Amino acid sequence: MSAKIFAAAGLLGVALLGTAGWFGGVTYTRIRGEEVIDGLREQIREFLHEDGGGQDLALRNSESTGFASVRHLYQLTGPVEAGLVADYSFGLGTADARLSLDEDTVKAWCGGSPELCSLIRKTAEGFTAHYNGFADTLEASVILPEAAVPLTGMILSLGGGRIETVRALFSPATQDEATRLVLTSLKVTDPDGHEDLVLEDLHLGVQVFSPGAMEISMDLKNFATDLAPVKAALEGFRIRGGVVPSSLGKKDRYTVTLTMDLDRGRAEQPGGKAAEDYEISGTGLTLRLANLNYAELVWRCAGAGRPDRLLSGSDMSSCIDSMSPPERREALLTLLEDTTEIHLSFRSALNGSKVAFSGRLGFRPGTDFTDAGSLVEGLTAEGDLSLDASVFRLPQYGLGTLEEEMRSMAREPGSGVYDYHIEFRGGHLNINSKQMM
Repeated sequence: MSAKIFAAAGLLGVALLGTAGWFGGVTYTRIRGEEVIDGLREQIREFLHEDGGGQDLALRNSESTGFASVRHLYQLTGPVEAGLVADYSFGLGTADARLSLDEDTVKAWCGGSPELCSLIRKTAEGFTAHYNGFADTLEASVILPEAAVPLTGMILSLGGGRIETVRALFSPATQDEATRLVLTSLKVTDPDGHEDLVLEDLHLGVQVFSPGAMEISMDLKNFATDLAPVKAALEGFRIRGGVVPSSLGKKDRYTVTLTMDLDRGRAEQPGGKAAEDYEISGTGLTLRLANLNYAELVWRCAGAGRPDRLLSGSDMSSCIDSMSPPERREALLTLLEDTTEIHLSFRSALNGSKVAFSGRLGFRPGTDFTDAGSLVEGLTAEGDLSLDASVFRLPQYGLGTLEEEMRSMAREPGSGVYDYHIEFRGGHLNINSKQMM
């Protein structure tokens, strides 16, 4: 009997220790979760203040709804007013959140439209977030509902979708962030049912790495617009881009890449001139800017010691846009140095006539980018261009006046395809080994 009593006591002790551990773990997670919540709110407030629009996000009230749950009421103030309700629940090393708008905010935003009220309410309620305390990562998502909303003179129809974000929070070595948008469809129709704009199967993605690197992607199955006088359509449109530290290993040197592909695009000429419509197919473009020097531009825009997030933020573009034209030219020239290279390739069929180009641009060692003469003398470039002769007889592209000159410079003027090898060195331009300047 004593053995059974000891065994029972042992099991009870394990259970009590496990229960105490669980309570302690959840309590710690709640404390840590509250710190994360406060930290994120401060980051949001800083972002709103940087914009200069007078927006702020204040914690209006907080109430415990249980041992492992809490409700926070937030107030967004400024030009845009909103009351936000956030319900948090905590587990062992995890925290989950759900968001909703108070009913006064929904009514203020939807202007009395039942359909718009429903869309705003469902979109807010479709927000969820999950915090993993062991990995220190936050995952958030918004489910976009299907909806048809009457607006002034049109109907906006959404086919549903979602927005997902994964972010490493406060670990200094890993500050990665990935965001993805999927939109099934979007349509704008007039009251008679005519489709003014159609978008189908859109995928957008952005991933930011540390330090100073990012990738972007976009995939679009179909896009069409029929708003007089423009009628155009795209099929199979894809974009990939990125910024990574230069392979040279120097500080503040980066390489930017961009690729675009289009299966088919079409635009109709006003007035029913079908023979002069634009149609492109099999289109691909690749651009690579290697070894750009961001040091001077970052210093001009933010001062010494700012983090590399300027590479992927809107503040860099805003800074450049705020410059006068002479200042902008001078600042952008600081991106270049004698190790900088630009690679470009392009291919397409314009109404069936094929065109293709591939080339590289670089600079001689010692080029002075502040001096126009040295810049021209130090510039080196070469490339290959190929054109179907038929492209000059397509009136919509307006190349007919160039055909005679382009044929005379072609490698084989009598063929149906005009080929050119282009070189620029020491201020001299050569096409197919003939000096042009």
